[in-house]
Amino acid sequence: MVKLMASSAGGIFCAALLFSVGCFVSSIFTGLAYGHSASSYYPRKWKIDLSVPYQFSLSIPDHLKDNIREQSAKWNSLDGELSLYADGTAQGVGYGNCVELTYQENFLYWADIDGPGGTLAREYTCHFLESDPDRIRVSSIQYDREENWHYGTDASGSNEISFRGVALHEFGHMSGWVGHFSASSDECSGSGPYHTMCANPNQSGDGWKSLEQHDKHTFNAAYPGSGGPTLVGDGALSRRDQK
Repeated sequence: MVKLMASSAGGIFCAALLFSVGCFVSSIFTGLAYGHSASSYYPRKWKIDLSVPYQFSLSIPDHLKDNIREQSAKWNSLDGELSLYADGTAQGVGYGNCVELTYQENFLYWADIDGPGGTLAREYTCHFLESDPDRIRVSSIQYDREENWHYGTDASGSNEISFRGVALHEFGHMSGWVGHFSASSDECSGSGPYHTMCANPNQSGDGWKSLEQHDKHTFNAAYPGSGGPTLVGDGALSRRDQK
């Protein structure tokens, strides 16, 4: 979940006993820094088939689809083994539905959330409870259509939000990333490149336009591919992302 202005919010866990499915809503919680491993950011992951499709619901405007595909492709270009790819358009069954979806039936939605200036977008993950509780079953993303979005590749205006940046951020959550880098960390405080997996858009106007060093290291550590590290050993994750 991404909010334009946020101080604290806890992750919300819930369970639906039918079909033994659980869910997790990505949320914001800022806090102190602690050392940890990449598993703190990825308590659950996609398994078995790491080519994960997503579908545009009928609510997604056509002019956004190529834009969205470009953002998932940025994660796919990393060394991590996971791949998130667009797989057509369909009706969808509604954001946050864990019961009526089959495995890897993931949808994106364009809908009213809470109006301008609040929650920009949110991601909802369903996971297996009994057979494999660390395995993600399905994920959905919802973008707030009431925001003052900027769709271009140039810098956003002072009162605009980069849709590209928000879409890039939410695909991080779809990959299984829980929480965000601490707002006081080098990644998010402005002392270095502003990272995509910080909690709020960079208000300097450039948004989250690209994946930075620690975004990449964390993802690669969660899904090590042929070129990806199995551990992050350079201090990239020295700050705990609260869940």
